[in-house]
Amino acid sequence: MRKFIIPLFVVAFLFSCGEDDILNDSTDDTTDDEIVDETSDDEDVIVAYESESFDDLTIADFDHIDTPYEVELSALSAGRILKDSDDLATMISDLLDGALISVEEDESRGLSVYVVKIIFDDGSVVNVTVVQDIFEILSIEAIPSNDLQSEVSIDGFISLETAIQTANELIDGDIVRWEISLEEDNVLEFEIHIESTDGTRYEIELDAASGELIAQKIFENEEDVAEFEEEAEEENPEISSDILAAVANFIDESVIYAQTVDNEGDGIDDWNVLVETSSGAIVALVIDSSTKELKEATGDAGPFDYEMSFLTDGVSFSEQLATVEGQMSIDVDRWNYGYQVTAGFEYWGLNFYAEDDNGNLTTVSIHAASGEWVESNTTPSEALLTQLESYISGDLESAYLYQNDGVPFWDIKFYTTTGIELNIFIYDDTYEIMRAYDNDNDSEDLSYDFNFGDGAVVDLPEGITIAEDFLGDFDAVSYDWIYYDSQEVDEVEYKTLIISLYDPNQTYYAVWIDVETGSVIKEEIF
Repeated sequence: MRKFIIPLFVVAFLFSCGEDDILNDSTDDTTDDEIVDETSDDEDVIVAYESESFDDLTIADFDHIDTPYEVELSALSAGRILKDSDDLATMISDLLDGALISVEEDESRGLSVYVVKIIFDDGSVVNVTVVQDIFEILSIEAIPSNDLQSEVSIDGFISLETAIQTANELIDGDIVRWEISLEEDNVLEFEIHIESTDGTRYEIELDAASGELIAQKIFENEEDVAEFEEEAEEENPEISSDILAAVANFIDESVIYAQTVDNEGDGIDDWNVLVETSSGAIVALVIDSSTKELKEATGDAGPFDYEMSFLTDGVSFSEQLATVEGQMSIDVDRWNYGYQVTAGFEYWGLNFYAEDDNGNLTTVSIHAASGEWVESNTTPSEALLTQLESYISGDLESAYLYQNDGVPFWDIKFYTTTGIELNIFIYDDTYEIMRAYDNDNDSEDLSYDFNFGDGAVVDLPEGITIAEDFLGDFDAVSYDWIYYDSQEVDEVEYKTLIISLYDPNQTYYAVWIDVETGSVIKEEIF
């Protein structure tokens, strides 16, 4: 059904005419359909709202479509390898100058997309739908029941402010929803929903590039209105008093946004809560809806002058921050909290991140209960690198500093001159080898030297020779090895080199060698 706003002079004309004048006027044979066609371009035409669906898109379609922030996203993503969806979401939130709430995988118009939820300084929230792989934005949609007047200005398109002003000139009322998205014929449109003073809901569609009016629509079907109202309720659930109390247990600041989300896909909702500190920093929390425990927390920007507690008997946020910035001599840019698995250790901890002017990223992990640092990717000292060269020749791939039971050590990934990958664990205080092994299982080439340090009379080649001589006629075609600076064998502590020798059938012997004497401690067949 279509409705029209009839100008007053037409009404006056109709009342001034007699019945016969109207009924007997046969000079105009125009049908009702022709009237609609003739007036369809008139700005006063209002048609009934109907739910729309559009054809699927392909990646190739975007060669001919201008999308929001296309140039900026292309520049940001050029040559960049995104590690995961969170990395992409962070890039989007940086682009829009907002704080990241969440990112979820979805499908839209036949394409795999990420839906990135972002909150702005004024408290308004938007969903940004981004096509996976090509960094193109399909839509930006305001979350209903929030402040909907955020500044959204995109090069090549009219601003949100202009779109809202144009819509209000057509229909006077409150803005209850807006969206910029690809619509029919792949034209980017602003859709502005207005609720007039009498409670009627309208949708104004504008060409996002030119600002020209595409359509005015009135909601006549209560089910269509209910659909959007349900969307608003889902996006803005009423937060319960027990969840507010749980938030206050962790951080005593203002809650500015909350939503229930099935983060793990197990049918159980968590509360995703955003808190704004008195100094304007945003902290994101994920709280278990049943246990009220804190599962995750994130602070993407400072100032970090607030206080938080994570575990009942744990160390406070300020103490952990002081540990990192004091002992590691870095200025933290961001942090996150959660359950960690690091180098075989499992714990609740915080990761602190700092990036220098050259783009070098330092990461430090802190144990939330003890306050001790567990991991850091700080650069090894020249003294450590010199000592490493005395053990093995080749190239350093990566180095992470860990701490376990108060003992700091380095986990180093290293490549020999022949291309074999090794893992070497070195004590941070003495630079002695704690453990080392060959990552390339069943290596046929062990033609490199590895010196196991002071006190060792056996290096790697000699260890292989000792193992082969001990086994006699065993036909070895490949090898593995692992070194321990302290290993108990038959209740006696040794510095051991374990050589594993494989025959063509993958049967193998393991031979334990005392590197300080060169003697065989034991052997086993597998």
